Amino acid sequence: MSADRKVDPEQIQTLAEATQTLADNVADLARGAGVQMVTLARRSRRQRNMIWALAASVLLDILLSLGTAAAFVIADRNADRIAELTERLNTSQTTTRQQALCPLYTLMKDSYSEAGRKAAPDPEKYDNAYRVIQQGYDALKCAEFISEPQGPPGSTPTP
Repeated sequence: MSADRKVDPEQIQTLAEATQTLADNVADLARGAGVQMVTLARRSRRQRNMIWALAASVLLDILLSLGTAAAFVIADRNADRIAELTERLNTSQTTTRQQALCPLYTLMKDSYSEAGRKAAPDPEKYDNAYRVIQQGYDALKCAEFISEPQGPPGSTPTP
């Protein structure tokens, strides 16, 4: 400032107040910046934790998906084995019917005679027994397996 210019004390007072206001505002900004830095640090930490949680959930999802896929593959293989076993069991039962049960039912069914009915102590029970034999024959579908009556072993069938 030059010596010829006179400074007004009122202006100095106004400048001093403005300087004080400016200093207060700068201090408020500094405090606000500190609070914002703390807030940003917390948010950053929270976001890092959320990223880790998301990564863990994606990994868990992948593991569960692989486990589910493995369970479906195992179930499919088991279904195939069950189907194969069922087919073998059906073949075995069919063979048993063809070779054992149906010939026996046929023999019993064909042994029905009027003379046997008359000789029976109770003809109604005799008829009922042959109805049960016929029902068993029909239930086993023996007519599908027995083509024509065969004689005793060693005999030659007649044309």
